[in-house]
Amino acid sequence: MMARIFKNDLQRILAASTLLVMSAAQAWAGNTVQVLSGDSIQAAIDLAAPGDTIEVAAGTYTELITIDKQDLTLKAVGAAVITFPTVANDKSVVTITASGVVLDGFEITTEAGNKVVGLIVSAATVSVRNVTIHDFVGALIRPNGAHNLLIENCTLYNGKDRSIYGNAKSDNVTIKGCYLADTVGIQIRAGNNWTFDGNYIAGRHIWDENVKFPFQSASYGVALDAGSGHTAVNNVIVGISEVGIKVEVANCTIINNTIAFCHDWKSSYSYPMVDQPHNAGNGFAIRFKNVTGAVVRNNNLAYNYRGIGINPGAVGPDAASVIAFNNVFGGEYAGLEALGYTAGVDWVNEKEPADGFDWDPGLASINSAWQAGQAGNISADPKLVSLFPY
Repeated sequence: MMARIFKNDLQRILAASTLLVMSAAQAWAGNTVQVLSGDSIQAAIDLAAPGDTIEVAAGTYTELITIDKQDLTLKAVGAAVITFPTVANDKSVVTITASGVVLDGFEITTEAGNKVVGLIVSAATVSVRNVTIHDFVGALIRPNGAHNLLIENCTLYNGKDRSIYGNAKSDNVTIKGCYLADTVGIQIRAGNNWTFDGNYIAGRHIWDENVKFPFQSASYGVALDAGSGHTAVNNVIVGISEVGIKVEVANCTIINNTIAFCHDWKSSYSYPMVDQPHNAGNGFAIRFKNVTGAVVRNNNLAYNYRGIGINPGAVGPDAASVIAFNNVFGGEYAGLEALGYTAGVDWVNEKEPADGFDWDPGLASINSAWQAGQAGNISADPKLVSLFPY
C-alpha cells in the first residue's frame, strides 16, 4: 500500500533535508581549534583534520613547524612568534608540504647562525599572508615546487641570502604588496609566470637620509635568472647597489615601476640623497641579457647611474620587444645604454652623453628602432620628492 504524503509531511521532509545539507557543509568547512600561549602549534596540526582552522594566541612558540594537512588554515590572532634556536643547514623553521594551506599573521625568526631558511613551501595553491620573517642566514622564503603560490602583504628583512629564492621549479607565483629589504629581494632560478605587484624593495631595512652610507650591499632588487613570462608592475625599488631588475629571460613585462638610487654605494656621498653625485660605476635600474618579447613601459627610473642597459652579447632585441615611454633619468652617466656595459671600461671618467642616450655606433638598427621609432623615453633630471616612506 502506497503511503500518502500530505503537505505538512512534505515540508517536514524538506526541512530535514535542508538541515542535513547544512550539517554536511559545516563538516566540510572544518573545525576551529585554538592554541594558547604555552601550548604546541605542531601538536594542534598533528591532531587537526584537513580543512580545519587553527587560531594561535599571542606568545612565543619555540618549535619547528611542518604543516602537512591539506586546506589547513594556521592563523595568528595575536602577536604570535615562531622561532627555534638550532636548525640544520637548508632546513626551515616553518615548512608547508600540503596543498591549499593558508599561513596568516605570524612572525618567524631564529637565533641560529648557520644557513637556516625561514619558510619553505613545497606544495601547490598555498597562501602566505601578513607574515613577518627576519634575521636568517638562509633565504627568508623558499618556494620549492610551490605552484600557484601567493605571498601577500608580508614583511621580509635582515636576511643574509635572499628574501624570496625560487631555486626549485615553481610556476605561477604571485608576490603582492610585500616589503623586502637588506638582501637580494627576489631571485628566480627555476619557474615560469611569476608576478611582482606593488612591492617595496630596498637596499636597507631602516635608514636615515642624513647618513652618508644609507644602504647595505643588496645587489639586485629582482633577479629574473630563469623561466619566462614574468611580470613586474607597480613596484618601488630603491638603493640597490647593482641592478634594480635584472633580466636574463625572455617574454617579461616591466610596467609602472619606480626604480631609484641604483648605483655603487662604496664611495662617499653628500646628502640629501637627491643631491648626491650618482657616478659610481655600473649601477642600473634595469639591465638586460635577453631582450626577446620584452615590454618595458611607463617606468620612472630616477637617480640611477644608468637607467636601462643591455649587456654585450645579449639575445635580441627582437621585433616583439618594446621599450618606450619610460622616464629614464641617468644620473651622472646615461639614461639608455645599448650594449655599452663592457668590462674594463672606466665608466666614471667617460664623458656623459649629452642627450642621455649612449648607443654603440655599430648598432644602427637599435639606434633607429629605439631612439627614434620607439621614442617617448625621456632623459632629464626629475628633482623627485623623496621616495622613502620612513
